[in-house]
Amino acid sequence: MPVIYRKESLLGALIMALLLFLPSGCGKEDDSGIKDQSKIVARVDGTAITLGRLDKALKVILPEGAGEFTEDELSELRSSLLKEIIDEELILKEAANKGLTLNEEELSIEIAFFKKDYDEKGFAEAVIPRYGSISAWKDDVRRKLLIKKVIGEVRGLGVEVSDVEAREYYEKNHDSYDVPEQVSAAMIFVETKAEAEKIKALLVSSDFAEVAKAHSNGPEAELGGELGTFGRGDMPEEFEVVVFSLKEGEISEPVSSPFGFHIFKLNSRMKGRKLSFEDVKEDIKEALWRDRAEMEYRKWILELKEKTKIEALEDL
Repeated sequence: MPVIYRKESLLGALIMALLLFLPSGCGKEDDSGIKDQSKIVARVDGTAITLGRLDKALKVILPEGAGEFTEDELSELRSSLLKEIIDEELILKEAANKGLTLNEEELSIEIAFFKKDYDEKGFAEAVIPRYGSISAWKDDVRRKLLIKKVIGEVRGLGVEVSDVEAREYYEKNHDSYDVPEQVSAAMIFVETKAEAEKIKALLVSSDFAEVAKAHSNGPEAELGGELGTFGRGDMPEEFEVVVFSLKEGEISEPVSSPFGFHIFKLNSRMKGRKLSFEDVKEDIKEALWRDRAEMEYRKWILELKEKTKIEALEDL
């Protein structure tokens, strides 16, 4: 199961970026095998961040741990996660300063969003190995939701993108909006030439989709052989040459491959074109806004750090 953070949660996304690298269980153990969970690794304006909190964050990301990392890699990874926890603490302090809180309805909506694809047993099996309990998970959701609320007030505050700026971006990146020629096609796949020849004969008087459903061995058979829409370079060259040479509605001769024999039908052809500014204006404005909002967020975090006493007490 993926880490239970909403995609739009910026802090969650930052921690998710570490998902492929972070192991769990990253503290030194005493002779009894029990880590000193109370050991303080950093302070943010007097608030302690303990090894236990760091370990819990690691367990959420990778509950099964990982043993393929070197000590240097582990140090770097622990340090990266600690920086994210410090950012989290800064944002939570800002929430307190602004008097921002969550109501139970906001929390209930978020919890329902996460649980909608699970029954109670399945949800418990997904959550408890990472968080230890459902209650601990709810506390984490509450904290992340509050962080999201603070970021929502700051990120993008005052950021605007005009039509003129979007137009300038479009003109500078004109070539990015070329849409190449594309085709929509269907395929029937069989293993032998004899089967392919029988299918080809059958198609003279039968519907391609029905024949594909009844006789094709490919995974697209249940869809009537439909391959969807694609451009040049998206298919093996020997298939592409055949498909792009067909007329709309035309069916190819059997084409051999290392897997068997393929018969194609060209459904439609779309000529290459350039997307107009109006086609992409809103997408450009959204992308530019996101970039600028991210810069504003980073600037804000740096300002918080400059006015906050942050101490790293442990060399991770």
